[in-house]
Amino acid sequence: LDDFAQIDGSTGKPALSSYIHTEGKDVSWIFKHYNGHAHCFNHPAYENAYWKHLKDIIEKAHVDGMMNDDVQWFGGGNACACHYCRTKFKEETGYYLPDPDEWAEFFEDYDKPEYIAWKKFKKKSSGDFHRRMDEYYRSIGFFPMRPAYCAEVLPFDTTCYGFESASELWDYIFQECCGIIRYSYLCFAGEAIHRYAMAKRKGVPPMALLYPETKDSMYASWALCRSWGQMYTGTGGIGSKLYDKPYRDFEKTYGKYLNSPNKKGDIAFYFSESTRDYSDKDAPQKYMKPFMSHVESAYVTGLTCDMVFRSDSVETLSASPAIAVVSVAMIGDEEIAKLRFYAENGGRLIVLGSFALKNEDGSQRSLNEGFEKLGVGSRLVQKQYKGFESFNFEGKQHMFSTSQTEYVLDARGTVI
Repeated sequence: LDDFAQIDGSTGKPALSSYIHTEGKDVSWIFKHYNGHAHCFNHPAYENAYWKHLKDIIEKAHVDGMMNDDVQWFGGGNACACHYCRTKFKEETGYYLPDPDEWAEFFEDYDKPEYIAWKKFKKKSSGDFHRRMDEYYRSIGFFPMRPAYCAEVLPFDTTCYGFESASELWDYIFQECCGIIRYSYLCFAGEAIHRYAMAKRKGVPPMALLYPETKDSMYASWALCRSWGQMYTGTGGIGSKLYDKPYRDFEKTYGKYLNSPNKKGDIAFYFSESTRDYSDKDAPQKYMKPFMSHVESAYVTGLTCDMVFRSDSVETLSASPAIAVVSVAMIGDEEIAKLRFYAENGGRLIVLGSFALKNEDGSQRSLNEGFEKLGVGSRLVQKQYKGFESFNFEGKQHMFSTSQTEYVLDARGTVI
């Protein structure tokens, strides 16, 4: 199996199944090991072996479904730089992957278009592998149920997971809710807003998997899922016992009110995969943490929250009464044009935090370029400021005594 290994670009040797992710309210980086070697999903021999293994399971176990959540790129983000990935990357992008002695100058340099191209290549490769598996399934007359999940989508995607890039294949789109429910449910709720929106666009049910350990936490888990517009699946310490039977009976009786709910959102949050994945090494801390904070804050105020995506049409955007664009640091001109059209045709557009610092190809924008394209008359002026700040919103004045910023706003007649 070592012959199929993902190769760590920094060493030229087999990559360990390790990865970096974020954890906690501080969104701190954590390095995690699975203590094994990762295998390359662009390696033809590994794909053949992988398919043979799945085919054996299908023919011998007579399974009804298949979920492949192992299609990820490890080595702490440095994989894969094997011969097959290097060749395929050059064919698809025109760029060469550097050798180990030049890897440090390449890795995590988000001002290099070739590095951004490599991350996009890995994500596309994950999706392409899932699509090839789908073709294999169909070639033997096997049409499995294919659910897929991700525990955290909003803060990071460091392994270039195929959950988003092959989302058209999934029959259920769900999230795994890891953590103590009473302390972590706000994080779960933010992710649930994403899964609901993603599943709606694919025409499939959203779902959440939780791990209740007591009867009351099972009830809380079920109630949370249903309030999010999701189906509930529970496992864990009491998962094998039928404590959820009363809730399942309730679902049978009132299913027409629970299933496929049509959310009437008060506000939608603009989710930018580009900002999360391609804008900055520390994008989770700089941009996604503020984004998640605003989502969770809106949720606890009782607002019905929805989510919109960069791929959405103007018509889809226009269905939301208000859209919050929070810390969208990387955005393309086409996206800005859609947001401008939305605002000019009656939509309420709220821009908070960093906006349009980079174009979608990774190139830097000038300070106010994004606002100009958005049609906003006000301008940011770079200036260190500490002191008192106040603003009026919907007739109420808000005051802050110790504001601090690197920019001040020249309103230029814009009403804010």
